[in-house]
Amino acid sequence: MQGRMQPVYAPPYNPDYDPWHEDSDESEFLYGEPSEFQRVQAALQTAVLDSAEASDIANALTRTQLPGLESMSVSALEAHIADRAAELRMLVTQLERLKSAEITLDLLLPSGRSFTQVVKMRSRISVICKAIRRREELKGLQDGQVKLVLGTLEMQEDKTVFDYGLADGDSLTVVLQAAPQLSRWSQLWPPVRPRLP
Repeated sequence: MQGRMQPVYAPPYNPDYDPWHEDSDESEFLYGEPSEFQRVQAALQTAVLDSAEASDIANALTRTQLPGLESMSVSALEAHIADRAAELRMLVTQLERLKSAEITLDLLLPSGRSFTQVVKMRSRISVICKAIRRREELKGLQDGQVKLVLGTLEMQEDKTVFDYGLADGDSLTVVLQAAPQLSRWSQLWPPVRPRLP
């Protein structure tokens, strides 16, 4: 007597399922190649993006609710995913191109002299300040003594040129600050260095 066939149960519906965090090993086993979601995720990971920016993009796509999603066929879903993946790759490429671009800034020194500095859009303000301190007339200055001012706004060192929306030919003012003074206590009692064995 032929044995009865065992029923095959589909996995239960999981409303919290997120294909952006799909297990790569399981995906390769089921589909034989990386899914579109994984290819787009790889593009996000390799692009020069702040972690917050990449997270915002992924969260925005995950939260997107399509009308009639439950009634869409597999082929319709695959076509929509491919369209969104291509669109996202274009956005990532354009963002990378913008951040990799170089512009020339006009920097005004306290002495009244000015000079030009070529910077990348992705460069942090701290990197630009460090490059300024290497100039002959500013050698000897320490970290934190060189500040950049855009109009009346003091630029934060952890921000990038891209964050401030600077364009080619924009002018910045270089502000020099006095070196921090040591406290009277530290002057009387210099730090004790441990003796080497």
